[in-house]
Amino acid sequence: MYIYSPDQWILLFFAYAFAGYVWEVLYVSACQHKIVNRGFLFGPILPIYGFGAIVILHATIPVAKSMPLVFICGMVSATALEYATGAAMERIFGVRYWDYSGDKGNVNGYICPRASFAWGVGSVLLIRFVHPWFDGLIGLVPGLAPNLVTHIMAIIFAADTALSVREAFDVKAMLRDLEEDSLVLQRAAERAEMLRSLADDARERMEERREAVRTSIDAHIAFHDLNQNGIPDELEELEASIRERLAAINAKRPRPYKAMKRILKNNPTATASKIKSAVERIRQQSED
Repeated sequence: MYIYSPDQWILLFFAYAFAGYVWEVLYVSACQHKIVNRGFLFGPILPIYGFGAIVILHATIPVAKSMPLVFICGMVSATALEYATGAAMERIFGVRYWDYSGDKGNVNGYICPRASFAWGVGSVLLIRFVHPWFDGLIGLVPGLAPNLVTHIMAIIFAADTALSVREAFDVKAMLRDLEEDSLVLQRAAERAEMLRSLADDARERMEERREAVRTSIDAHIAFHDLNQNGIPDELEELEASIRERLAAINAKRPRPYKAMKRILKNNPTATASKIKSAVERIRQQSED
């Protein structure tokens, strides 16, 4: 049904990837009440829409004349692609670029009935209205033009992908460091809390002794016992080490930290499951 050369299929991929980018920017910007750039890449394309359109076109070839079947086949194929892409990106880069965990019926946060339904509706619109227009547009591109255009766009796409992947791995390394630092800080905070409890108990014992004896020498002995425990000194040292650790975290890896802020701005639902609190702090700073 769809008879295209490889170059024409590549042109269709880029056309739909750009169209998907425009749609996402308009939709998310309307939801966020501000302009939101979208996507994993720096350029104005969303590859998942390009691949999604190609997958839907191939999946619906046998049933293109039946819109209910187009809906079902398009929904199933695009949902499978979305799940595979989301799971692979989180496994490779350590970041979940979209998250449907808040939606009912979601599967691991990668897909949900609402998004699947949208893919089904999009499939019908694609086959019935959108692709005939793109098909006519592709037919207007003369001679060797598709070959030249696809080569240029492929080079730009490859360069953009390389830069974006390098940035994503920098972010993954930063998140791994943040996870390790979070564990250290958690242990330090637990130790500090225990020391504060011990110090409070020592002070209570001192006050009880002071009340019972009411002599300066016993009060002196109580203070001596408290200081011998070394609790205030250790607590002060521990809190100072926590402050130093936090300062080191903030100063560490400025480039991936900036990249993470870009990712969170471009993908409002993005998160990292192991250190959500740290990601939310970065998100809040990126919005300030």
